[in-house]
Amino acid sequence: MRYSAEQLFAVVAAIDEYPHFLPWCKEGRILTSDGNGGVTAELSVGFKGLSEKYTSAVEMTRPREIRVAALDSTLFEELSSEWEFRPGPDENSCWLQFRVSFAFRNPLYNQVPCGVLRHAGS
Repeated sequence: MRYSAEQLFAVVAAIDEYPHFLPWCKEGRILTSDGNGGVTAELSVGFKGLSEKYTSAVEMTRPREIRVAALDSTLFEELSSEWEFRPGPDENSCWLQFRVSFAFRNPLYNQVPCGVLRHAGS
């Protein structure tokens, strides 16, 4: 990536800014912070007539990694993601590795992202 690890970390860590650049994200806010990189965050997501909120535990180690796990959710059976930022070949670059694992509680929701992604790739 043509951005430093610190720059990309700052984007991912800015949960309240997600609605400005993440599709389907309607609201993002930090509920609590432990002062050591751990926060509880709430996201509101929606697509067409569907709207849901969920809460996640977020662990941040600046500027190396961010780990997220859904806590209470009627939307997800399981949701976890990991962002790893490593220095790149020059000062203003980094390697980014992103992993996500999720399963919706409602089988209907399984159809929404797949259809949207297929359409976006057309």
